[in-house]
Amino acid sequence: MASDASRGAAAAGGAGAGFVLLLLWINSYPFIDKEVLVHSWVGDPQWFLVLCGAWGLCFVGGLMGNEWLVIGISGVTCGGKTTLANRLVRALTPAYVFHQDQYFFPDDSPHHVRCEGLPVQHNNYDILSALDMKAMYSDVLATMAGEDRSHGKSLERENKLEVRGKKILIAEGFTVLNYKPFMELCDLRYYFILEYGECAVRRALRVYSPPDVPDYFDKCVWPEHLRYRAEMERDPRVNMIEGTRPDTLELAGIWHSIGDMFGMQRDLVENANDKIPN
Repeated sequence: MASDASRGAAAAGGAGAGFVLLLLWINSYPFIDKEVLVHSWVGDPQWFLVLCGAWGLCFVGGLMGNEWLVIGISGVTCGGKTTLANRLVRALTPAYVFHQDQYFFPDDSPHHVRCEGLPVQHNNYDILSALDMKAMYSDVLATMAGEDRSHGKSLERENKLEVRGKKILIAEGFTVLNYKPFMELCDLRYYFILEYGECAVRRALRVYSPPDVPDYFDKCVWPEHLRYRAEMERDPRVNMIEGTRPDTLELAGIWHSIGDMFGMQRDLVENANDKIPN
């Protein structure tokens, strides 16, 4: 089997030869007599150039996409999204993580809407419009293009798992996958769920800025979650994760998904959980 180096040399040679022929075609075409039979055999190169440009854009975009494995982690508040994302970053290399909660608009932003039915005025922070998703998506694309804007990363190789030829990008947040561009960008999609009672207890133990006001969970947090969750349940690409399960947040399932997609060594996949620090 040919080595990567020999295949690369062959590809470079072929590209060089094609470039020379294209130059000859472009420079000689205007001087070919239209009455000569060969003129009908050699088409106008302008359309070929247009096609080459379109192909080049697709090729470069494909290279950027194929270089990356993108994992989206979304779901219910206090379900384990950030914990899973951070554990993946500590286990994989090279890996970059983005946290959606870094993109909330300022409290006084006109993008915010009020949560109805509360005893005091309070913004609804549990809907997509409360976040600058365009900025988050732009930061992710910039990172994939070589300008690192991530919120955390892992580049060291010792005691890390690697997917050969891939960089790992993890985007986590309660509505990351409900933002269509992210949904389509991801290779693997995970969504955390909790029952109402468990979620309410966990939420009560958290301190937010600004803090939750009375009835905010029942009037905004939980209804909005059910609405966004329904979207995910209709999409077969999304893997649902029960947030109360004790089996290391179903990391083994993620490893097997990566292994199946990119041919990771079976022993690495089987022992992946043992390599992950808590």
